[in-house]
Amino acid sequence: MSMRRVRDWLRPARVGLLVAVIVLALLNVPGWVLRLQGPASLDPPRFPSTIASYSWHTNSLADGEMEAASLLYQNGVGVEFGDSPMAVLLGADGATYRRLAQAEARSTPMDQGDPGPSVLSPDGTFVVIGSSGATGDIDVVTLRDGHRRTLSVGDGRTAMPAAIGPDSQTVLLAVSDEEVNRYAEGERLGLASIDLATGRMREYPGISDVGGAALSPDGNRIAIIRGDTFEVIDADSGRRITQLPVEIERDSRCYEDEGYEDEGYEDETVDDGEESEDGEEAETSPDAENGATADDASEDDDGYTCPELSLDGDAWSPDGRRIAATLGTTVLVADFSGAEPSLRRLPLETPDYWGAVLGWRDDSTVLVHAPTDGDANNAELLWVDVVNGSWQTFATYRPNFTGAAMASVDAARDLIPRWQVESRPVDRGPLPWWAALLRAVAAGLLAMLLTAVVRRRLLRPGAPH
Repeated sequence: MSMRRVRDWLRPARVGLLVAVIVLALLNVPGWVLRLQGPASLDPPRFPSTIASYSWHTNSLADGEMEAASLLYQNGVGVEFGDSPMAVLLGADGATYRRLAQAEARSTPMDQGDPGPSVLSPDGTFVVIGSSGATGDIDVVTLRDGHRRTLSVGDGRTAMPAAIGPDSQTVLLAVSDEEVNRYAEGERLGLASIDLATGRMREYPGISDVGGAALSPDGNRIAIIRGDTFEVIDADSGRRITQLPVEIERDSRCYEDEGYEDEGYEDETVDDGEESEDGEEAETSPDAENGATADDASEDDDGYTCPELSLDGDAWSPDGRRIAATLGTTVLVADFSGAEPSLRRLPLETPDYWGAVLGWRDDSTVLVHAPTDGDANNAELLWVDVVNGSWQTFATYRPNFTGAAMASVDAARDLIPRWQVESRPVDRGPLPWWAALLRAVAAGLLAMLLTAVVRRRLLRPGAPH
């Protein structure tokens, strides 16, 4: 080809348009191919050893993109510079990340930008979404096709899903007759359940001040937290079957500033091997051995957080003998298989200031979400052996420059025992059209500029023809 023909072909507009088209194709064609191929095989379900960080370009879930999810979590807490909270589904292929737009749409001003409270089904195929606002209903969203059903919970009522039963039909709800601030202490939440097939509600009028709830594997019992006490009630009648108080040592400021009820617990040093009244074997902490109290510790720590019990909807062990919960950085295992309930405390070194039990791998191993650095918002997922107290990290989360944390994590409990943990790619879906267009235009303009420079050199006097 002669230089004259090269010069004629190298017109900036022509080259810029060609480059823009190529960039658009490179950004979108892979996503279209994946969508045509359909979801990857989920047998076995795969889980990434590194969970992807926050991204503005994570797509909302579209039809046919995900059969089931292993995790549903919130990425980013509160609207901050650089990030806005997202409800994120991590697919059971271990690679697909998608936003759940229906949960984000359920956010209320009281939520400070956070998505509506949601729980993932045991098999990971659907999500139940509530609201802290008095909307009077809940949504049930199927992941495969995005189908949404709205079920009434009563006019003017607030309903936040707490757990989905083993039949995938019964959902436990924390309810209120007014709007709820789910980040404030002292909210007075009642308990109800709803049948997803019929929409029939079951009320538990004698149950109030619920801090968490979980339905047993046989569907006959409900474990709840009320204050500093575990209770187990009959799922049909609401009758209390048993209870297990938990002695919690708190700074006096908790009672003054945060509305906790002082139940008369005293700070006492307990000798090794002494058994407390609630049946647990108490251990002496290093601080207690040195004569330190909770008040002394809090004076040295301006970031002191009042400890409180945390119970996930998947707290029951598969055999229905135990429930696992957390108290700060300690895993609590309540055993209800004997004549009297008993409690074991398993302190963890990995969490920075709190942890959350997400489910069970087997009858002796729980899954724990453990933030490891509150300032950096790093987190890990752990297997914790409830028999000997040992733990193992199998997945990590590290935020990017936004610092967005991973919070409010819920796992598909039936998939947990089958997870195959490995390094996985990250599929956030095709870029939004506007983002892809901006990149294509930028590439096209740069190509036009470079073409103009080359063409000018070819046209200067003395250039070869």
